Amino acid sequence: PAKTYANGYKVSVDGTVIAETTDAVEMTTEGVKVILNEPAVDENTGEYQIATSADLLWFAKEVNSGTDFEGKTLVMTQDINMSGIPWTPIAKDGKLFKGTFDGQDHTISNLKVVATDKSPVGLFASNRGLIKNVKMQNVDIKGYYKAGAIVGDGLCSRVESCSVDGGSITIEPLNKDDGNHAGGIVGYLSAEPTAYVKDCSVSNLTIKAYRDLGGIAGTATGGT
Repeated sequence: PAKTYANGYKVSVDGTVIAETTDAVEMTTEGVKVILNEPAVDENTGEYQIATSADLLWFAKEVNSGTDFEGKTLVMTQDINMSGIPWTPIAKDGKLFKGTFDGQDHTISNLKVVATDKSPVGLFASNRGLIKNVKMQNVDIKGYYKAGAIVGDGLCSRVESCSVDGGSITIEPLNKDDGNHAGGIVGYLSAEPTAYVKDCSVSNLTIKAYRDLGGIAGTATGGT
């Protein structure tokens, strides 16, 4: 039977160590895997408490399985280091996030995303809710279309008081009409007057694209 451990175990895939974690992990015949249990919920506010890399991975998995968190709030309670942990952007492949994600001025560091197709890339692939008070440090994002440290495709997106410091965002042509829309915060911002990026900052970040790139947004039209 599987055993559960809680301190300082190495997370491996096919025998290759990809991270070290103090999150709960499970020993299986395939190696050590992070257990993606539902994070704690504040009894008074009903807010999900995102405290570890496993919590962040759980959040992404839930949204990408169809949970949109409309009317719900998730708050970061600690800094999270994503070094060596493979990342699938939140709200990928047409899935929607409609809640509030509040970083509470905590930092997500060393996030690495490598796209294999033209899907938008970033912490979030897309966003229909509110993302605020998130700090990103030393990002490494590579894709082909719509890339941003916070949100790749900001259609109807609201992003405020977020920052990015250090790292790189690189998108290049895969086919004829891509390699575009790369921004430090949002790759593409569009669609309705309520969409916006405000009070955000970017520093020490290298952004490369074939066209349509910018320090805050690669392309912004229809929002503010």
